[in-house]
Amino acid sequence: MTTLNDIIDLAVEVGSAVEAGPLRLFPLFATAPSAPGYLSGPEAAGAIAVEEHDGAAEVPELVLTSGAALPLLLLEGETILGVKQNRTLNVSVLCLPQTPTVIPVSCVEAGRWGAVQPVSRSPRLSPSSLRAAKTRSVVNSVRTRASKRSDQNLVWETVDSYASFLACASPTAAMEDVASATAPEVAALVEGLEPVDGQRGVLVVTAGGVVALDLFDKPSTLAAYWDGLLAGYALDAVDRRDGASATTEFGPADARAFLDHVLGTPATETGAVALGTEVHFGDDDVTGGALVWDGAVVHLAAFGGAAGRRR
Repeated sequence: MTTLNDIIDLAVEVGSAVEAGPLRLFPLFATAPSAPGYLSGPEAAGAIAVEEHDGAAEVPELVLTSGAALPLLLLEGETILGVKQNRTLNVSVLCLPQTPTVIPVSCVEAGRWGAVQPVSRSPRLSPSSLRAAKTRSVVNSVRTRASKRSDQNLVWETVDSYASFLACASPTAAMEDVASATAPEVAALVEGLEPVDGQRGVLVVTAGGVVALDLFDKPSTLAAYWDGLLAGYALDAVDRRDGASATTEFGPADARAFLDHVLGTPATETGAVALGTEVHFGDDDVTGGALVWDGAVVHLAAFGGAAGRRR
């Protein structure tokens, strides 16, 4: 059995936790090398062109062209708004400059498929339970069908569960509408949180368990995505029920154990959508994926079995 630790060489240290209401955030530090130069999505938002397939639009794929001079990083869980329907990325991608790239995506707006709308990037990543459900199905697709497509029905069901739990209606069943409706509560929950010097990642937990782990090859990438990541994490902590409890006894030793479990999880290495290679991993308790380029782990995302969601 090949494990994640057999494929990537990654030593991670866990820092002291920071509390934010029901969220507990553990900073992550690593000494592994960084990748060559690239731009993150937030840094190059104006240089991204996204289109449907010419003459043959398909739900699970979008065509992206970057006008940036450097490779462009887009994360698993980022959402492209507009086109024929809103979609979220199935995997993290390093796009070559000036080169159309076909990206595997999942629809997060089940009630719209029509005239193309203007394209933009959502300012927030998808919430963690949605990312976890999508990622687990992608890992299964990689292992059984050599495909990076998700279980689209499961993604739609997860979007519906957020809308129901948070009592947010959307005329097109759009995850973005739910996130926008709860944005003030999310902003209040994470106000003032900032990464510390040298921090490359974060492990987030609630009373429900591990929400998500996101780790990057350098602190500047974490900083660029920080606000969007926090908004996604916090949506799994917003609870409008009176008196809802949200405490956790999850401590540093538990964080270390989760990291060790992730590294020991069965893993499959594949070619990447563009630059680098991908590693897809998972067992009954964790799931996730990593993008590796030039020996550096550009982005690694992992999720616990419950992904912290309280329904």
